[in-house]
Amino acid sequence: MRRIFFLFFILFFSNNTSSQSIKKDSLNSIFSKIKSDSLLFAVFNKKSSYYRNRDSELHLFIIEKAIYKAIKTKNKNQEANFKRELGIYYRKKGSLDSAIINYKKSINIYAKLKDSTKINITKSSLANVYKAKGDFKRSIKYFNEVITFFDKREEKFKTRKLITQFNLSGVYINMLEWKTADDLLESIYNDPLAQKNKRLLRAVSINLCATKQKVNQLDKALEYAKIAEKFKNNTRGLADLYTNMGSIYEKKGTHQKAHQYFLKGLENYEKLKSNSGIILAYNNLGNNSIAWGKFKQAEKYLLKSKKLLAKEGNLKSLSHNQKMLANLYEKKGAYQKSLDYLKKDIILTDSILGIEKQKAIANLEVKYKTEKIKRDKDIIEKKSKILELENQKNRNLFTGSLIIILLILVAGLFYYSRLKVKKQAALTALELAATKKRLALEKQYKNSELRALKAQMNPHFIFNAMNSIQSLILKDNKHEAYTYLTKFASLLRENLNISEKSFVNFEEELSLLEKYLELEKLRFREGFEYTIKGANAVENIKIPSMIIQPFVENAIKHGLIHKTDGVKKLQIDFFLDDVFTCIITDNGVGFKASKKINKNNGKETSFSTKSIKEKLQFLEEYYKMNIGFSYEDIKNGTKVIIKVPYKK
Repeated sequence: MRRIFFLFFILFFSNNTSSQSIKKDSLNSIFSKIKSDSLLFAVFNKKSSYYRNRDSELHLFIIEKAIYKAIKTKNKNQEANFKRELGIYYRKKGSLDSAIINYKKSINIYAKLKDSTKINITKSSLANVYKAKGDFKRSIKYFNEVITFFDKREEKFKTRKLITQFNLSGVYINMLEWKTADDLLESIYNDPLAQKNKRLLRAVSINLCATKQKVNQLDKALEYAKIAEKFKNNTRGLADLYTNMGSIYEKKGTHQKAHQYFLKGLENYEKLKSNSGIILAYNNLGNNSIAWGKFKQAEKYLLKSKKLLAKEGNLKSLSHNQKMLANLYEKKGAYQKSLDYLKKDIILTDSILGIEKQKAIANLEVKYKTEKIKRDKDIIEKKSKILELENQKNRNLFTGSLIIILLILVAGLFYYSRLKVKKQAALTALELAATKKRLALEKQYKNSELRALKAQMNPHFIFNAMNSIQSLILKDNKHEAYTYLTKFASLLRENLNISEKSFVNFEEELSLLEKYLELEKLRFREGFEYTIKGANAVENIKIPSMIIQPFVENAIKHGLIHKTDGVKKLQIDFFLDDVFTCIITDNGVGFKASKKINKNNGKETSFSTKSIKEKLQFLEEYYKMNIGFSYEDIKNGTKVIIKVPYKK
């Protein structure tokens, strides 16, 4: 028989293990198909909520998967969420210390993320665990912090505040502070938001039924019980409600009604298979039957309770049961039985006191050892600190002595070198004064040369523009002549503004160039097109003034002007790297052909080309910069590449 039982156990266990393994494989298959992290965490959350009250093993399996994924992807928010879920798992398993550890880890991560809402939601869960542990002081502290937080938030968070207040009332009930709990529950019940929340209102009504009993407001207690009874209650809620109603009717002396409600409570506790609830119901039925005068009925229920208590091992409840049996037999006149139960209760009470004393002694021993370890640790830390300070003092003395010696050596070397420097100072001062004077004269000379060259270039530029305006006037094109003259005036103003500057902002040079090209566009009409590229990529630099426009002028004057067929096209590209680069491309007759035409016309070199070369030579010599340009023939036209260093 024993062997058959063993084989049955092995078979059952292996089947159960196999079933769990299949479920885990199925979940892994679902998780592996999801590529999006956000979607995967949403599935983790949904599955963990589903298995939370259905299968603790799968609940833990999903939580561990989610935490591993959160750590791997450095998703701190999800790591905190599932640490909190792990706290819920341990709370349901009864491992309250592990629940506290994980709730606190979750709070620490939320604190780093500055998510105050989730911090307080988790604090509320932590307070419930402290309530379960019997640490009411900490529980009240956390609940009050959460209530204060949600009270200051917008309207949508007010329901959370009411739920937290309801949980706080449960702490006061456990502390037997019935009046405080009753006042808090009434304030929740009267809140308009609570009246809209049926689930909360039902729970508050059930608890008010209990607190009103304890403060001897029995009619009020019945009133709240009847309110609670109207709601759709779960089995646990109905069992507690009917038990409370039975107690109220018992106190009111309506024993028949009390008996009916206690029986209803028993029926629901039996559905729940709650031994503690069934024992409570039997004791209530027995106690009410004694007061009702139905001793045989009372004996039946109390003996049933006694039988269950013997299996449960709850000594305090057993003591209460034996007192009721002693009272019953005394009322029946069975004094010997009553005396026997009183003796049993005395022995049991002594046993309970002995156990409680042992627990108290054990707690004191743990407390003493903990405090001793703490004291020893403090002493070691203090000794370590003293030793560290002494070592630091010695190090400081050694470092100070070394610094003083070094300072003396440095001072000696400094004094010797100063004497040496003084002898050379007079000669160097004379040489420096002479050099400064020479450099100032050279700079003054170069500046005057550069200004003279610019003075040459500006009239040349004006002359070309005036020729264009004159041409329009001769053709009796007054409107275009006026437009041209207006743009020319604007161009001239800008030209005068930058002519005295050695370097100008790129944007200023670009503006001058665009105005010049607009004037040329007016002159050539549809026969001329131009494009400027790369200007947007060039920002916050300065380049030598009046460099680009003369090259553009040359491209038009010597390249495009001789083109007889098709549209004259000009493209200007800007690049910025180690140097500022400008590439001017035209579709004119080409560099060689232009040179030949100029030679035939008796013009070897244009004034602008000559002036540019002179200007670049001055700039190169004066600013010590490597400045250069080159011409090259292309298939249709000429390309000029100008490379100029720039300043930020």
